[in-house]
Amino acid sequence: MKERIVSNMEIAELSNRQESHFYDNKAFVIKGGKIQKIAVAFANADGGEFIIGIRDKKEEVDFLKGWQGIENIESFNFVFQNLTQLSPTIPHNYKFLKDEKGRFALRITIEKSESVHKTANNTVYVRKISPVSSFKRPR
Repeated sequence: MKERIVSNMEIAELSNRQESHFYDNKAFVIKGGKIQKIAVAFANADGGEFIIGIRDKKEEVDFLKGWQGIENIESFNFVFQNLTQLSPTIPHNYKFLKDEKGRFALRITIEKSESVHKTANNTVYVRKISPVSSFKRPR
C-alpha cells in the first residue's frame, strides 16, 4: 500500500488548492461514473491528478473543513473497481494521504495516454482549460 503522512499545513494547502486543467478534488461521496469521467478526461488530455476525500469549495466554503479523512482505506475499493472498468486501461498511480489522526484521502495521478480512453458506458471525455472541466467528444 502506498501511503504518505500529510501535515495539517499540507491538508490546508490541498483543500485550498485551485482546481484546474491538471487538478481536481472530490468529496468521498463521489459516484463511480464520475470517477471514470475524470480519469478518462485526464488520460485523453494532458494527464492530471485528483484527490478523493476533499470536499469541493462549492460544498464547503471553509477550506480547513474540506478534508474529510476516511478512517478505513477499504472504503476506497469502489474507486479501484471503477478504474479497472475503463477501456483501454488508464495509466495511473495512487497514494493514500494519511492525516495526523490516521484518516485517509486518496490521490490518483493519471498519466497522459496515447490511446483514446472511454468510460464503461463507451463515452469519451477530454479535460479542457475552461470553466467547464470536461466535455463529450463525438464518437
